Amino acid sequence: MRPRLPSRIPTPLTKTQASTRKPCSGSFTDSAELHWPLGRICAPVDCGEPPAITNGTRVFTSTTYQSTAHYSCSPDFVLQSGAEEAEELICEASGKWSGPTPTCVPRQYRLTIAKTGKGTGTVTSAEAGISCGTACEVMLDAGTIVTLTAKADPNQTFIGWETSLCTGNQTCRFQLSANTVIGAYFSPPPNIMFVTSTTQFANLGGLAGADAICNQRAQAAGLAGTYKAWLSTPTSSAASRMGAASGWVRPDGKPVFNRLSDIPLNKFYYPPRLDEYMVDQGHCWVMTGTTAYGDAYTEAGGTTCGDFSSTAGQSVLGGYASGNSHVFTETILLNCSYDNRIYCMGVDRTALFLPPSPIVGRYAFTTKGFWKPGDGIASADALCQTEATQAKLPGTYKALLAANGKTAASRFDTAGPPGFAPMGFLSRLKPAISSRRPCWTFLPTDRRTEPSTTGRRGFGPVLQP
Repeated sequence: MRPRLPSRIPTPLTKTQASTRKPCSGSFTDSAELHWPLGRICAPVDCGEPPAITNGTRVFTSTTYQSTAHYSCSPDFVLQSGAEEAEELICEASGKWSGPTPTCVPRQYRLTIAKTGKGTGTVTSAEAGISCGTACEVMLDAGTIVTLTAKADPNQTFIGWETSLCTGNQTCRFQLSANTVIGAYFSPPPNIMFVTSTTQFANLGGLAGADAICNQRAQAAGLAGTYKAWLSTPTSSAASRMGAASGWVRPDGKPVFNRLSDIPLNKFYYPPRLDEYMVDQGHCWVMTGTTAYGDAYTEAGGTTCGDFSSTAGQSVLGGYASGNSHVFTETILLNCSYDNRIYCMGVDRTALFLPPSPIVGRYAFTTKGFWKPGDGIASADALCQTEATQAKLPGTYKALLAANGKTAASRFDTAGPPGFAPMGFLSRLKPAISSRRPCWTFLPTDRRTEPSTTGRRGFGPVLQP
């Protein structure tokens, strides 16, 4: 059966009638001013689309009464209200969304500059307002490009940045994406290391007597600071006697090594062959009683000469002042009755130095294997080339040998760049005192090579630096 239609057109309610009718519930609203006589028409409350925001998103499924719109921010932005996850607006009975529209603002991260080392200096950043010195911490918007510049105070050295974001000691530039701590290492002047100009017998008066000799020699040459001898006894190692000191250079300012732990790794730069007056003592023997690890050597007949108070019939470990590797301290057993030099090392500063700049030159090294003169020069050249290839040294190599009325130097282009050992020490085309044979290389003259930070045991320089 078809539904029955109204028999007449409804008439509008008067104001009095409308005011006496039951109102719509909170989730509905009058759809018009016209109402049926027996009731009024109520439609759901609709707030319309919630407002959009910049640098964020809104999520909603409905716009009617009690519907919810969820707001969240894009990466590197946060809600200004401080809400952690999201913020909501609710459609109210008034037909409006509740509260103010959420706002997304840039996330901020903390940038901290931590000055390390015993030296002094400043770190600045024009963009970020860092001036450390005084202001070493700042809050910055995510994504800020930061450019840091370090400047050491007079007589100090900026060693480098302590962060994965930057390397070396140049300007540090990065984009801030998290709370970040940047270390800036400043160093005071390094300590001085020298070999004594005078020779001493092993009865030094113990370690205290040896230290006194070092300080006397330093004062005579006008070298400031406190010095200790590089000597060990079974109860007092040379390494422990250096305390917290680090960073040693020769009296001419050329670096030797930064840390005692560098010695067994052969992280050397220049051999400690200069005395307190900056006189080159060359390939001299030096009494140490100390291994590359900084402790006493008492094996294979080695002693410490009665803890350096006796010359009676014993031997003590020694090294060569021209050694730019562990051989400076552990190469040969010296008789306690012979007079020898000792090393003196400053102990006042915990310092570091910057590695020398890259040098241009050709490699020179001493072979690990031995060569018989009767085998001919060709076999010597082959030995050099084989060992160079095994050590991954580039270039072509020949032995520094004279033959057939020709000098050894005539086999090489002496007008080319100088030679240097695998660890980066400049050398002259002149053989060292050695039972082995030096090898020289031909390399392109424009090749630049960094001084090694690893070294190779058995590949010390054979051409004097």
